[in-house]
Amino acid sequence: MNFILKIMFKLQNYKNIIFDLDNTLLDQSQYDQEVFRLYFENYADTKKTATELGTSLAIKKRNAPYGYNRTFDDFFKIRNINLSVKSLIQFYHFPPAVIIKPSNFILELLNSLLDKNLIIISNGYPRVQYNKIVSLDIGKYFSQICILTPGLKPAIKPSNEILKSLYLKEGKSVYIGDNLEIDKIFAENCTFEFIHFNIIDL
Repeated sequence: MNFILKIMFKLQNYKNIIFDLDNTLLDQSQYDQEVFRLYFENYADTKKTATELGTSLAIKKRNAPYGYNRTFDDFFKIRNINLSVKSLIQFYHFPPAVIIKPSNFILELLNSLLDKNLIIISNGYPRVQYNKIVSLDIGKYFSQICILTPGLKPAIKPSNEILKSLYLKEGKSVYIGDNLEIDKIFAENCTFEFIHFNIIDL
């Protein structure tokens, strides 16, 4: 509780509060587990098996974020699963309704900042990032949501058209993200202050 109050108190100093999405507002592994569970429900004999497969695959994706296609191939072969990675990736981008409850901390935090200009700037495939925001049902808290092409985020400069299009209130701005390299460099390039926060650490 002290940690929650500390963050809330610190953020009162800013007019514009800009959030990363993955592992900041959303536990990425939790979302992945649910999507993969839905995918395997048609394959697995029981819901328990689907959950186990989904959890295992989410862990593999987390451990190999930039090479998980091959990791998935190995996963399928070891378990003699007659499914293609292509069908899984297609499902991941266009799943049925996925419902993930935001953590109590995130809801409490967002509700304490209703008088602030809240923005999401995330990088990733637009459809996937959009699905995550919809699944959390948190879009209503944000005045602007910006999804950047993968790889663009840390290199972006304040002169970039995307940043020019943002509506920022007069006053201090802060970027909150989980990655001390990508998110921190991005914040510095944008002349935002930076707060390191990873939802997994809660």
